[in-house]
Amino acid sequence: MMVQAVEKTNYLAEFQKRKSRDAFSALRQAAMAAFGELGFPTRDHEDWKYTNVEPIAASLFQLNAPAADPIALQKLEIGNPQWHRLVFVNGVLSKELSSTENLPAGVKVESLAGAIQSDSIIVEEYLSKIADYRVDAFTALNTAFIHDGAFVFIPKNVILAKPVHLMFVSHSWEGGIVSQPRNLLVAGEGSSATIVESYVTPEDHAYFTNSVTEIVLGKNAQMDYYKDQKESVNAFHVGSCAVRQEKASRFYSTSISLGAKLSRSNLVIDLQDEGVECDLKGIYFVTGTQHVDHHLFVDHKKPRGTSRQLYKGILDGHATGAFSGKILIHKDAQKTDAEQINKNLLLSASAKVDTKPQLEIFADDVKATHGAAIGQLDEDEIFYLKSRGMGEETARALLTFGFASELVEKVKLDPIRWELDRIFWTRLQEVPGT
Repeated sequence: MMVQAVEKTNYLAEFQKRKSRDAFSALRQAAMAAFGELGFPTRDHEDWKYTNVEPIAASLFQLNAPAADPIALQKLEIGNPQWHRLVFVNGVLSKELSSTENLPAGVKVESLAGAIQSDSIIVEEYLSKIADYRVDAFTALNTAFIHDGAFVFIPKNVILAKPVHLMFVSHSWEGGIVSQPRNLLVAGEGSSATIVESYVTPEDHAYFTNSVTEIVLGKNAQMDYYKDQKESVNAFHVGSCAVRQEKASRFYSTSISLGAKLSRSNLVIDLQDEGVECDLKGIYFVTGTQHVDHHLFVDHKKPRGTSRQLYKGILDGHATGAFSGKILIHKDAQKTDAEQINKNLLLSASAKVDTKPQLEIFADDVKATHGAAIGQLDEDEIFYLKSRGMGEETARALLTFGFASELVEKVKLDPIRWELDRIFWTRLQEVPGT
């Protein structure tokens, strides 16, 4: 309780220093009040049963991050030069590292801070309407400090050919910073876009990223959304994504979690109308003492919706993981087709994962399945490969790579798929016993 009191006081004191006066001042005040009521979650909270956030609550992070070191930033690979790109350093847009030339007419790819001034009507319509700060402390904290992040708007019937890369870099030679990017992505009716959201660092300092992304898909819109989390192994990452889908829209999500000392990814999908589709994939690979947690909620409200979830994890060393996925099918959501699968591979006797798939169904004409598996490499398969002349370490690495490849091969964006192949194979060469 003392930790909670100290940290709440710290954030409240910093909030009081920031006398923002704009259209969102009342929202920030309400969100800070909600954070004061909620406090950081404990393991007594069912949704946080397997993840202890006390290390975050006990750390006094700097809310006013110092300027980044340009030399250190040179270590970063900024990404595909052909893509549209926004780069944020410690939560603030870097115009020097960003590139948004040659966008189709009407498309907006800019900082949220800028959009609040230039596109306030669109921002006010959606900001904080998708992610509910009243029920989640980290969303409340992010909302209280809304300042910058990415704003992407695709008008009706526009097909955005090139991906938009949103890159969030945490860097401080002193460490101990907190950044809270807020992203708003709006795809108009009949539009299509690919969004890549990356979290990276050039250093191994301890810091805290608390991000919130809100996504709105209009009627018949489509979005391919990638979240790539490669934070420092000493960092903390809590990322929340809330999606609202309108009639016949399609949302394809791929979550990649490789970094952070402790990471938590929340994904909430609100299927508001009929004929909607969402396909949610995730891959995570943690080792040492890393902890990774994925929490999903898919809410089917209307008929003929389709949802798919496939999350696969590889855990080594003393790493721990958690997966909680809930599918809710309302009584009006007849002819829903929903599937949820979580598979985990443990490479050591000390690794552990908790998985909790859930179905809650109030309609009678539905097709819904869920399943979870936790296991180790098959010794018979290892023996078979060894009998064909393969060394044991190579055999183990190959079988583990095959486990990941089932999902990695489904990644549609070639550069990300190739990079995942490279990272996984490199990591497996470093894992003892593989």
